[in-house]
Amino acid sequence: PFHLFEHSKIKMKFTTKQRVNFIWLLLTAFTDTSLGKEESSSVVLTKSNFEKATKGKTVFIKFFAPWCGHCQELAPEWEKLALEWKDNHQGLVGEVDCTVEKELCQKDFNIQGLPTLKFGDPSYGGSFLEEPYFEEKTYDVLSTFANENDMNLPRCTPGNLSACQDKEVRKQYESYMSMSLEEIDAAITLKEKEIEEAEEDFRSQFKQMQTRYDEMANKYEFESIATKQQIKLLKEILAQKQ
Repeated sequence: PFHLFEHSKIKMKFTTKQRVNFIWLLLTAFTDTSLGKEESSSVVLTKSNFEKATKGKTVFIKFFAPWCGHCQELAPEWEKLALEWKDNHQGLVGEVDCTVEKELCQKDFNIQGLPTLKFGDPSYGGSFLEEPYFEEKTYDVLSTFANENDMNLPRCTPGNLSACQDKEVRKQYESYMSMSLEEIDAAITLKEKEIEEAEEDFRSQFKQMQTRYDEMANKYEFESIATKQQIKLLKEILAQKQ
């Protein structure tokens, strides 16, 4: 049998994090892919099981491709995250292989780059999912994000009204959901018009402020020059009198 460092006289001390990363390195180096892929803690999501697997959950989903270099780098970090949330009744860490689930990636979620991470409430085909940005996709960063954003709690959205504690918010969602498609389109058009009017009002007010600022700046400059001349004259007279 193979014993690592069996004949080594060097004694090495590792931190807990280093031990975890070292174990992952060993698993990656010595796993024979011909024997089949190890079962992952990350839930494999497909077109057929997506709705059932994610229903009522708060999800963190990775869209990837096996050939993608950045995806390969992310894989062990993602597996650690999935292991952390494996037995959680509310939070779900999952993944979608875009080389297999092309319709799910391209049509349903419009995935543009890989890997892509999405977070939040997966109801209504993932309409309410957010796409957070991470400078680093390490286990520590991802875990902190999931916990700080309460992945263990349900999301209040039109697709998950039972999670809405604010009665006014729930009432508004229910009101919108009771609308017909035509009413929703009309409401969107109205809201877009309100935004345009607000922008126009802002530009108008800003223009007035700019004009007023120019007037005040000119007045300040004129009065400042006149006052400085008076100060200079007074100092000259003072010097003559001394």
